[in-house]
Amino acid sequence: MGIFLKKMPMPAFGRLLSHPENALLALHLGPAPYNENGSLESTRRNMPLSGEAIRLMNYIDDVAVTLRRVLAAVPTLSAEERARVAEHLLRARPNAEEVAAALAVK
Repeated sequence: MGIFLKKMPMPAFGRLLSHPENALLALHLGPAPYNENGSLESTRRNMPLSGEAIRLMNYIDDVAVTLRRVLAAVPTLSAEERARVAEHLLRARPNAEEVAAALAVK
């Protein structure tokens, strides 16, 4: 995980992570939930995925990376800024729950 964060092409993000508290915050997040063992192998081998399913999973990974960047920047915000960003996050649509519900429909 540490290697991944060092390769991120965002100099400002790198400066945020250079602070010890922020680096620890970013490093504890771990691998993606569908790949918790840390290997490069898929955890599901029973059915090949379509290109569209793989593309959607990549979008979800991009969202997770963005949320890691948000978490890394949180310590730099004032209490008022954190409250406004939290409110904005809660109002954002669609949210993860709505997408999960759409995926659960059979």
